[in-house]
Amino acid sequence: MNNSKDKYVTLVKHYDDQQQKYSITKENAAIKEKYLLAGQDNEGNKGVKPIIENKRIDELRSKPLHGQVFKQLEKLVVNKNASIAWLKSASLKGETENLIIPAQDQALNTRYLQKNIFKQKVECVERLRNM
Repeated sequence: MNNSKDKYVTLVKHYDDQQQKYSITKENAAIKEKYLLAGQDNEGNKGVKPIIENKRIDELRSKPLHGQVFKQLEKLVVNKNASIAWLKSASLKGETENLIIPAQDQALNTRYLQKNIFKQKVECVERLRNM
């Protein structure tokens, strides 16, 4: 919008500059500042969206529980896009997806998870069977 000579775009930019809240140009500047390096030219790049997605995936990888699927996809020799394509094309309801994703992430509340991730004291299965 900054470099446009179109009179309507100029009017929209002038109106947007007057806004205290919900300014498109101010939101754009805040997003660029947050996700792009200072002084980095974004021209020729696909935009900020891939950078945001990569940062989110990196945040998931750093957590001990969430994002196990990303860690496993890196270890195995698999087609990553095909491995998660079912999620995009399955047209699942939110409730169904909320049940499947924890299983895929190996985040179901199991005794192993309670013992090794949450560091809780858990009874051994053999001890429970002998009771």
